[in-house]
Amino acid sequence: MEPRQEQLVSLIRRFGDAQIVGAEVGVLHGETSAVLLREFPELTLYMIDPWQPYPQQTADTISRWGAAQHEAAFQKSIKATKFAASRRIILRPVGCSASAPGGLDFAFIDAQHDYDSVSSDFRFSWPQISGGGFIAGHDYDNPGPSTLEVKAAIDDFGAEVNRPVHSGDGYVAWIDKPSRKD
Repeated sequence: MEPRQEQLVSLIRRFGDAQIVGAEVGVLHGETSAVLLREFPELTLYMIDPWQPYPQQTADTISRWGAAQHEAAFQKSIKATKFAASRRIILRPVGCSASAPGGLDFAFIDAQHDYDSVSSDFRFSWPQISGGGFIAGHDYDNPGPSTLEVKAAIDDFGAEVNRPVHSGDGYVAWIDKPSRKD
């Protein structure tokens, strides 16, 4: 398991043995989805990724992929999560960001890494998170050239919703959504 996956698993363990509904936005090859579905047999996971060429190139290498590379990644994600086909819901949005229906316990954002895309993904996903859940993002404070805007976008979102940003292993940062009692 990679450090980001270990951190995410650690965060999800807070829900105990309850039925969990989560979303991964930016699935690519499905490795993280597969880890989560294996670790949590009670998890229903929305796998959200268009698996199509980006509208514009960015510093992110994947932004230069063609349709065939994205389709190959999609097929790999299907294969990686086949063991949990009844617990995965695949969404391939076209155009703007998309999120799962409400009632999510968590969302993990690891899609496009430019400021506007990260901000948009957090804004679309946050209202779907139930009280006591969390939203997390990958590549927070990662010194790589394609991830420089991620930290700023997550920090700004935390300020926007007046919630602290926590960071952990594997360049994962998260924001807890208060329960109705908080």
